[in-house]
Amino acid sequence: MLEIPRLTVREFEIAPLLIANATREEIAQHLNISEETVKQHTRNILRKFNAVSVRDAYDAISDHIFVFGPEGLHKNYFYHALERDLFIAPNRQDAHLNEVLEVEAIYRPFTEFSVEMVHATGWIENKCINGTSLKPRDDKALFDVWSAPIQPPLKPGEIGTIVHSMDHIGHYPDNKNSLSVSVRQPIGTINYRVHFQPDDIPARVYGKKQSIISSQISENISIELSKGVAHLNVNLPSSKYVFGICWEWE
Repeated sequence: MLEIPRLTVREFEIAPLLIANATREEIAQHLNISEETVKQHTRNILRKFNAVSVRDAYDAISDHIFVFGPEGLHKNYFYHALERDLFIAPNRQDAHLNEVLEVEAIYRPFTEFSVEMVHATGWIENKCINGTSLKPRDDKALFDVWSAPIQPPLKPGEIGTIVHSMDHIGHYPDNKNSLSVSVRQPIGTINYRVHFQPDDIPARVYGKKQSIISSQISENISIELSKGVAHLNVNLPSSKYVFGICWEWE
């Protein structure tokens, strides 16, 4: 399991200046602290990122500031694992989705879990988060958000499990369909599985990685297909791509 670095308030002030290539003297003057204090905080930052120099830790520090920093996405959690199972119904158009997440609170208590859902076709029923049934604002909206409180809240450093499920009605009406999600939060491992009816396997099943910047930039990636279950595994997925399982019936 990944260990997520945690920076102090002062370290969060110094880290952006370090990757901006500011000198120790410039940082000290900007923050009105001594150069020795800057030196000590820099050592602590590098230690937390298992690096010996700012150059070595540049990408990791930049990503951390962007994801968790107050001037970035300001996220407060890390998904160590995202397990998503889609069970295709016999009519091929409906499906049941079940998702299990291992979540760690990072800087503040994690008090609420929210899910955003976009669906161009069909609608969603029987939405449930950690045993609580939820009703969307609009059953047949193209975009909706569900949320549920986390009880008890996760304290920073604590890891908890979130389970949510839903039924997709009429969501997969086409010959070509996919289960794919953009990576909008930091994730350690993604496991997607699509369960087809044993006697009704699509003619083609494959994995895909597509750029969020351009739909023209995409590539097929390997998946495992065994006993009617397609499985895609991605470690440390990049937020620059959408990862998914695609299938074509004919």
